[in-house]
Amino acid sequence: MRALFADVGGTNARFRLVAKGEAVREASLSSASFSSLGDAVASFLEGETVEAMSLALAGPIREGECRATNLPWVVTERALSERFRATVTLLNDFTAATLGACALPREELISLREGRANGEGRTLVIGAGTGLGAAFRVGGQVCASEAGHRTFAPRTPEERAVAKAIGRDNKGRVTVEDVVSGSGLAAIHRALSGEAAAPHEVTSRAIAGDNHALATVDVFCGAYGATVSDMALSLLPSRIIVCGGLAPRLFVGALAVRARANFFCGFDDKAPMTDVVRALEVTLCARDDIGLVGAAHALASGFSRAGRT
Repeated sequence: MRALFADVGGTNARFRLVAKGEAVREASLSSASFSSLGDAVASFLEGETVEAMSLALAGPIREGECRATNLPWVVTERALSERFRATVTLLNDFTAATLGACALPREELISLREGRANGEGRTLVIGAGTGLGAAFRVGGQVCASEAGHRTFAPRTPEERAVAKAIGRDNKGRVTVEDVVSGSGLAAIHRALSGEAAAPHEVTSRAIAGDNHALATVDVFCGAYGATVSDMALSLLPSRIIVCGGLAPRLFVGALAVRARANFFCGFDDKAPMTDVVRALEVTLCARDDIGLVGAAHALASGFSRAGRT
């Protein structure tokens, strides 16, 4: 069977074409360059046909339809199926990430903190990239969320200054995703230094020792850790898997010691539940194709609509 898998976010749309279980080719396209997902699919396929598509998108899935969170797209399984004459499955991007990350052998995950397994079998998968996504796996069921759109609760003077600056720019409510995301990293840097810089510039400057960039990474990682443990308190998983585009750049390599320390400073700031969150296992999934892995898993396993919202 020839199948197409995709992981579509606000910045990039990554595609993988598979035939008889083997990857034929893949590519990453700029999501904003296309007026619809169908046009992006057509550009990648270049006239080739497939029998099935499993497509992960950032946004809630309702009855085969997705209104993309960070793109002006309304995507439906029916329209794509009619256009490409293929069976189409849409799933939330963090449903796909969760399926993919939970299917990996443990040796492919990087330990950030060892924990005490409670045997409940619940896993939280969470990660910051263009936005912030999160989902729980409970047994065989994946429960997606739009947790990135919760209201941000600043803990420190630096976080309060950042929230005030973002709220002024947004003219109102500040969400977790406004702070803990690529755009959030840039917003923190702007609030602390008065200077605009893209997320990759901030991390590059931090590696080079720039004080403003290092302060930005400190605030970002503290807020990231606090957000992860906030989410964990909702369902008390036995383990947490952190993924997304930003985590490998921060928690592996030159910034790792500093970034991890600030992450867990925020993570553990949960009185009176500090001992509870400190007991949780935290690992890092550094694979950049985990959404594609999950999309393939969803198709192979016949993942149900109930798990795709």
